[in-house]
Amino acid sequence: MHSLLLIASGLAVLLAAAHSLLGERLVFARLARRQAGGSTERLPDRHFAALRTTWHLTSLLGLGFAGALFHLAGDTVPDARWLLLITLLFAAASVYWIWGTRGRHPGWIVMVLIAACTGLQLVVS
Repeated sequence: MHSLLLIASGLAVLLAAAHSLLGERLVFARLARRQAGGSTERLPDRHFAALRTTWHLTSLLGLGFAGALFHLAGDTVPDARWLLLITLLFAAASVYWIWGTRGRHPGWIVMVLIAACTGLQLVVS
């Protein structure tokens, strides 16, 4: 087993879990109160449902990456093409997140760590 990929897989699970759990508590609890209150800022129900579904879809895709990383961790020699792709995707996602939140949201740190683990594994494989 490749420990760097196991770490990256675990980080992806933590990121996905935190994203969904904290999103429900910090984002959707507030939005749900606004939806129920008859506020003028109320979203149409289909928009609220789409937003919530998309939020959790991101977490589900993160779990998919965790599974792929776990699978690669068990390979004798992990496929360099997959490692490169995952490294570049998490690096790009972290840069986009830093830009989009002006660095104020800590999610980018976990994405950088995942990219670093997969990138280091690419170098040592």
